[in-house]
Parts: sequence; C-alpha cells; structure tokens
Amino acid sequence: MTITFTFDPDGEDVARGPVDIDDVLYFMDYRYDARNDRWRLDISDKDNVLLAAGIKLVTYIDLLIPFTDPRLPTGELYATRLEGEISPVTKGDLGTKVFMIYITAEEIDIMETAALVLREKLPPTGVAI
Repeated sequence: MTITFTFDPDGEDVARGPVDIDDVLYFMDYRYDARNDRWRLDISDKDNVLLAAGIKLVTYIDLLIPFTDPRLPTGELYATRLEGEISPVTKGDLGTKVFMIYITAEEIDIMETAALVLREKLPPTGVAI
C-alpha cells in the first residue's frame, strides 16, 4: 500500500512526526534550511536513533537511494510536486505544493514485473494506454 504523507508546517522551521512504514515506526524531522531555502529530512527509529540525516528534499528522486542502513525502509521515498517539475523544495512548498510519498518494495516489484510483461506483449510500435 502506497503511503502519502501530508503535513502543514504552519510556517515553522521544524516539523516532526511519527510515521508507520512497513509496520515499523519512524520519526521524520523536517528542518528548514533558511540559508539555502531548502527543506531537509532526518529519519530516526522509534528509539530516536538517527538513521539518515540532512536529506535535501528534491522532487521525483528516491530520497533513500544514497543510504544503505538496513534499518531504513526498503521501499522508495519521494517528494512529489503537484506541478510535476523536478526542483528543490522551498519554504512554502512542503505540505502545500509538495507531498511526501512512500512506495513499498512490494509495489515496486509489481510495477517492474508489469512493465516487463507489457514490454514483451506489446507490438514494437507500442500501444497507447
């Protein structure tokens, strides 16, 4: 099941919240970096052990890709912009124009399998879906 995180930072420079991902409790700390006009994310486990720090929120890039800690979620975490452009997430964007989305590893496997099946079944010219 895809999880969509929404929150309203209400103009604050820090927002923290518990999130249940893959049946594991994590804490996500969103911190606004005024010097660079960007939001950054820290992820901690239920015991407040920091697992990933300073992740710069950029849209449409799996934010977990650089991290190898096995305690982190196994799926993909994205900042998704309503307008669809790839760009950094600035002060007024998070919770209004940009939302966090988590896709489970199982969903990724299903999508990859479906893509392989479609590639094998479709004629070389493709079919509009």
